[in-house]
Amino acid sequence: MSFTPVIPASGLAGWAYLSRTRQDQQRIHENSAQTQRDIAAFKSRIGDIETADQLLDDRAALRVALGAFGLEEEIGNRAFLERVLTSDLSDRTSLANKLSDKRFLAFAQAFGFNRDGPRLSIEGGTGLGARLSAVESAEELIATPSLLREALQKFGLEGDARNPFFLQSVLESDLSDPGSFANRLSDETYVEFARAFNFGAREKAASTPVARFVAAFEGRMDTLQTADDLLGDPVLRSAALDVFGIEGPVSTNFLRQVLTSDPAVPESFVSGLGDRRFLALSEAFGFGTLPPTDGSDPAPSRAAAFVEAIGAEADTLNAATDVIFNNAVREVTFDFFDVSNRSDLVYLQRVMESDPANPTSLSGLHPDRRYAALAKGFGFATPEAGRVLPEGFADEIVRRYVDRSFEVKVGEVDTTMRLALSLGRELQTVADRSRSESTQWFAVMSSPPLRQVFETAFRLPPSFGSLDLDQQLDVFRDRAEQAFGTRRVDAFTDPEKLDALRRRFLVLSGPAPQTTTAGGAAAALSILSGTAGA
Repeated sequence: MSFTPVIPASGLAGWAYLSRTRQDQQRIHENSAQTQRDIAAFKSRIGDIETADQLLDDRAALRVALGAFGLEEEIGNRAFLERVLTSDLSDRTSLANKLSDKRFLAFAQAFGFNRDGPRLSIEGGTGLGARLSAVESAEELIATPSLLREALQKFGLEGDARNPFFLQSVLESDLSDPGSFANRLSDETYVEFARAFNFGAREKAASTPVARFVAAFEGRMDTLQTADDLLGDPVLRSAALDVFGIEGPVSTNFLRQVLTSDPAVPESFVSGLGDRRFLALSEAFGFGTLPPTDGSDPAPSRAAAFVEAIGAEADTLNAATDVIFNNAVREVTFDFFDVSNRSDLVYLQRVMESDPANPTSLSGLHPDRRYAALAKGFGFATPEAGRVLPEGFADEIVRRYVDRSFEVKVGEVDTTMRLALSLGRELQTVADRSRSESTQWFAVMSSPPLRQVFETAFRLPPSFGSLDLDQQLDVFRDRAEQAFGTRRVDAFTDPEKLDALRRRFLVLSGPAPQTTTAGGAAAALSILSGTAGA
């Protein structure tokens, strides 16, 4: 027997009863036979689903996955869902990014059948975690001071608010790498801070040590005159160590000795080290190399030549052969990583295509760790490991599914109650997506549930939607200011204003009074002329 919610009245009376009994009614819904079957099927199968096709083929798991994002009606639209799930989320023109309905983007982000991998905020509702799920990068978070301040306060790191370069290095750290920037810091709070955002995993999926090195140093090589210029910048230091695969805590004094040594002198500090990656690091920047004796200008460093060549060819380097058969790129690459036997191009191609994380692979077996750094730097190897779901992923999807499916059941009895239930979440999503007042209102206009709530609350006729969008924007802002004292959508995330909007919507959601015989065009014009009050 299926669950049917009890809503004995409409309007405010019905809302009061539903609010009072929601917890109990939702528990009954969750414990119903159909919901329990859905939950059990999803939890038992999601760990084995590796591709978008496998999810789309599993109707039971797909029903829960779609329901968690309010997309249950799309279950029969396989071809479209496949395009959404496999969209390249780093490409602003991909399907998931272009759709005005951002539920599809959230769906694609969560399951990660693209190169980003699965990710999902485990905190729900309108808390910090839910708002962070809309933030795509460390740069975006740092550019949103209010959200960054709240995040830092949660971890007791308010004192770092004015150090954006340091925070970016922390946030983009690959926490699976012991040598990453956050893992090398003595305060483990930074590791927890980075883990909460998971930007490092996203950055790792979308980039490689070589790409991060070029991005960090491009346009900055001329400013690096000394080893301390490099060591004093946490972003540059992290990128330099990462590209050579240097892991674990390394003291600044030790690195200064490495960088200021002359690698051409057999008795120098760096020449005596057993780990040849440090020799490659020293040779790359050449801070310890003596200037030419004839007074001529020194040649560009290996690092500078590498950054220039890779930066110019970045879009064409998609496989090891793209490096091997590009003479200019090949020579600066082998110089930069200081690899020998460069005449054996077949062997070096196999090295670059091997997985350095696999101890039995060609680069993993090589005793000279510079070869592993070369392989890891470009990331041409195809990882053998399957998808790894974030901790609590299945439980969070199920929680969202239960919430959303309860709302669907409520909507089958009273559609206005479903709108009232979802109002807070929908408004928070709009507020998190953009700080622009106009953009937030356009998002409301493109969201059928939110448009219905606001048009009802503002007593706007059905013909209102036929007006020019800019004219609609002006009306929405003016009516919001008249009725609620604000022109901003994000103001309604405040509990008091949210409650006031919801109550007004419920009061006015009954049948409209027949007070005029004016046609649609006349009604719309009356809105613009101010003859229809709020």
